[in-house]
Amino acid sequence: VRWMKEKLEKAFEIKTEIVGHDDQEYKAEGKVLNRLIKAEAWGWSLEADPRHAELLIEDLKVEKGFSTPGVEERDEGDETPLDGSSGTMYRSMVARANYLATDRPDIGFAVKELCKTMSKPTAASWAKLIRVVKYLKNNPCMILRFEFQKPVHELDVFSHANWAGCKLQEG
Repeated sequence: VRWMKEKLEKAFEIKTEIVGHDDQEYKAEGKVLNRLIKAEAWGWSLEADPRHAELLIEDLKVEKGFSTPGVEERDEGDETPLDGSSGTMYRSMVARANYLATDRPDIGFAVKELCKTMSKPTAASWAKLIRVVKYLKNNPCMILRFEFQKPVHELDVFSHANWAGCKLQEG
C-alpha cells in the first residue's frame, strides 16, 4: 500500500489515508466515496453511504416502512406506462437505488428487477420502487462484516431455483 501511495503521489496530487490494523501507522477507519470502512479487531466492516437511502425516502415522502424489499410476483400488475416526468423520476431513483445496492445485498435482487423496467417503466414498476424505499425506511443502514477466516478447503453450495418468483425466468 505504501509503495502504491508513493507512486501515485509522484504523478498526482492526492490525499491518502491508510486504514488498517496497525495502531501505530494506520487509521482505524476511513471513508471512500462516503462509504465508512473500519478495521475492527475481528476483521473489517463496511457501511454504505446512508445519504442515498435518505434521499430516496425523502423524495417519495415515505412515512411507513416494510420488512422486505419485494414480494413474489403473482401477476404483472398495472402495466400503464408512466408519463414523461414520472418516467424520468423513476429512472433517476432506480439509478440511485442501483448505486446503493452495490453495498446493500439485501436490496440487490429487488433493485435488479426495477432496473429491468427502466426503458419502459409502468405503474407496477413504480409500486415496486415504493416497496423498496419503504424497506429502506425500516432498514436505512446496513453494515457488512468481513471477519478474519481460516483457509477454506471445502465449499458446500445450495441454491433455490424459482428466481424469487420472477415470471420472466419461468420456462
